[in-house]
Amino acid sequence: KAKSVVRKGRYAVVKGLKDGLFRNRPNASLWYRSDRLGWTEVLRHRASSYAARYEPTASGVRIVWEVPQGSGKFFLGPGRIPADLIRDATYERLLPVRKGLRRVRGRITPEGKPMPTTEDIVPADGRTPVDYAFTLRNGLRILVGGQPAGASAVNAQWRLHKRKKGEVFLHQVFAREAAPRIIATTISVAE
Repeated sequence: KAKSVVRKGRYAVVKGLKDGLFRNRPNASLWYRSDRLGWTEVLRHRASSYAARYEPTASGVRIVWEVPQGSGKFFLGPGRIPADLIRDATYERLLPVRKGLRRVRGRITPEGKPMPTTEDIVPADGRTPVDYAFTLRNGLRILVGGQPAGASAVNAQWRLHKRKKGEVFLHQVFAREAAPRIIATTISVAE
């Protein structure tokens, strides 16, 4: 029971879904059609300083923010992962460094707290790495696109933050923008 569904290939954006959970308006729920699990929600909207457009494509869901001229310091958040999928999940983060990529691996505790477990340096292959890769409890792997284009971040790349009820959300803080900006990232799923 939703207000609208936009589908492209294996991805869909569901808006206005009523499920008894607190959600800010407007809301968007990102779904993926798995061969093994069928349609599965992988990310749900959380409030940001600016509303986002969620555009399903054949290779993922593109999230676009339009930031007006003269904005002060602001934050963006593409969504949060449902608590029943993120608890006891694992994650991997890739950060560019001079000698390649710093890879941080960790797990999400039962309370929903990100807990790093290992760290090493891996060679860069010339491509823009994903910022995060989550392997959820159901086995799906969520890939979060690299450094969002279009703005100067105060804290570079997406950051993980624990939320009440065990949910984990991604966010990033941006500095003041003198000119209008379009900022975008992509969420995709692998099995």
